Amino acid sequence: MPGPYSAELRARVIAAYQNDEGSVATLAERFMVGTASIDRWLKKLRETQSFMPSPMGGARRPYKVHGEGAQAVCDLLDSIPDATLMDACEVHFRVTQIEVPQQTMSLAVRRLGYTKKRGFFVRSGRSNLKP
Repeated sequence: MPGPYSAELRARVIAAYQNDEGSVATLAERFMVGTASIDRWLKKLRETQSFMPSPMGGARRPYKVHGEGAQAVCDLLDSIPDATLMDACEVHFRVTQIEVPQQTMSLAVRRLGYTKKRGFFVRSGRSNLKP
């Protein structure tokens, strides 16, 4: 998906509209943007006093396994490399009182930088986040 139109282009289109240099359709043709885009920019300007693009991306939810729970899981996997995901779920529950399914724990373990090798969890050098 391409990114949003630049703030400079938006500013030029909005300024032209406010100076009555033409209708939305005329300005859309002149600046080579869609009429719906200009309508959205004008609506956003009316509602928020800004026409700047909003951040892109979907819903970002916080991780369920983080902080002390993630540290406890790391300590478990470092001390007992052949621990199961169920063991990690139980340790996480004991520390945080938050129950997570094995699939969530599997994603968290991978995010914390562990991989499963021949039945053992080993820390890879590609950890994205710190616990």
